[in-house]
Amino acid sequence: MDVIDEFIKQYEREFDYYSEVARIVEGRLKSALHSAGIRCIVTSRAKSIDRLRDKCFQRSKKRDYASVDILRADIADLAGVRVALYFPGERDEVDRIIARLFDQVGARKEFPEETISRKGNRFSGYSAIHYRVQIKSDDLIGANVRLSLARVEVQVASVLMHGWSEVEHDLVYKPLNGDLSDEEIALLDQLNGLVHAGEIALEQLQKAERKRIDEGVREFAIHYELASFLLNHARELGKGEVSETELGPVDVLYRFAKRLNLATPNELKPYLNKVHERFDEGALAEQVISQILNEDPERRIEILRKASTLPQSVHDNFINTERLHLLGKFVREWTKLEQLLLDVAPGSRNPISAIKALDSGGKISPELAAEIRHLRHMRNSIVHASSDPDPQVLASQLHRIENVAETISKVG
Repeated sequence: MDVIDEFIKQYEREFDYYSEVARIVEGRLKSALHSAGIRCIVTSRAKSIDRLRDKCFQRSKKRDYASVDILRADIADLAGVRVALYFPGERDEVDRIIARLFDQVGARKEFPEETISRKGNRFSGYSAIHYRVQIKSDDLIGANVRLSLARVEVQVASVLMHGWSEVEHDLVYKPLNGDLSDEEIALLDQLNGLVHAGEIALEQLQKAERKRIDEGVREFAIHYELASFLLNHARELGKGEVSETELGPVDVLYRFAKRLNLATPNELKPYLNKVHERFDEGALAEQVISQILNEDPERRIEILRKASTLPQSVHDNFINTERLHLLGKFVREWTKLEQLLLDVAPGSRNPISAIKALDSGGKISPELAAEIRHLRHMRNSIVHASSDPDPQVLASQLHRIENVAETISKVG
């Protein structure tokens, strides 16, 4: 009991530390899963002190904890993150994302465990995958590097299974009025069967959704559908499994395609077929945006900008018209510069690799390489509508593109 009391006292002092670690893991997972088009609910918590105390006492009945360190090593979920999937069939994609984002401590744990007996029950019980992870120290700076020492348990299961497990946990492990009756246990088992049946139905629903999307003529109802389409089509093109980083900002592509009336599979397939096999040129979604823009930059930009609220005054309307013209021209001139880079760096797969080749080969200065990257960043900001520079700034940037193009042509 003294060991447990000391451990609880230490944890009370460390509670904020574990809360912060769990929050960071939750945020990174939520962002990555959202970008990958995986529909889920992601939550986090540091284990409550009362629940931790109960867990320690429960475990102490079967184990002899000789020290606080032994007890701490046995508790994996002081910081916990829960991923509740709408579609259980997306577990493999979640697995790849977790492996990329975090350092894993030991092997993942799959439930149900074969060694656990469920006498009297017809169904297998809790079905999930648990990971023990740590934040990569390289992803933290300064004093926050200490957060990489904490283990975080990440639980991945369906929304239905997470709900059932909460009910079972509170009834079985924290009974208020004694042990459960045979009837209550049977009802929990029956509910578990319904959950497993529900997961099968969800997988069938996901297949039906993909079949509807594959018909090609209906608009994507939400960016998650677009993400699913991009992933499947990339596999069909022989690009293998695409990570969420390689997939890119699907939500931006979704809004972009909606505004241009291109938000159907059939409309997007021609552009998707042109993307590069490698993704150092840019993520899949970004490459599709580039392919669409490169057809007719000025007209595309005009449609995008008109979808936003236009200024009201005559002067602002004049400025807006000039801006639309310059935005389109900037994108068109950047497209020409991209092609020029490929021409003077034979063998390069894309403009990014061309810049690297010219820079590392000493054919352009590091300052010129940085200048080109800056212009590319501005082009991306315009396309994603994250910036809206005034005409004077755009005219200046166009002049910079012309100067860079002239220098690059001399290299060729």
